[in-house]
Amino acid sequence: MSATNTFSNFIIGNLKVGTATTWLVDGLDNNDIYYYRVRASNAGGTGADSDTMEVILVPEPTLFWILNFGFWICGRKLIPVALSAS
Repeated sequence: MSATNTFSNFIIGNLKVGTATTWLVDGLDNNDIYYYRVRASNAGGTGADSDTMEVILVPEPTLFWILNFGFWICGRKLIPVALSAS
């Protein structure tokens, strides 16, 4: 994983993760672009690098609630509520 698509500087390089299909990387910054590639390895040797993949980390949305004309607005989702006169 690198912050450049040329992989001139690695954030994480050449991990051997066994049979894992996912890998958690901590310490990355939101709104930054990162690049990664993978390659397979087995008793017969190591394959070529995959195509380079680009990812942009976005922050998780903030959850907010607003009561508006009989609907709770949760992010972008409208949730109808029953209003009763007291």
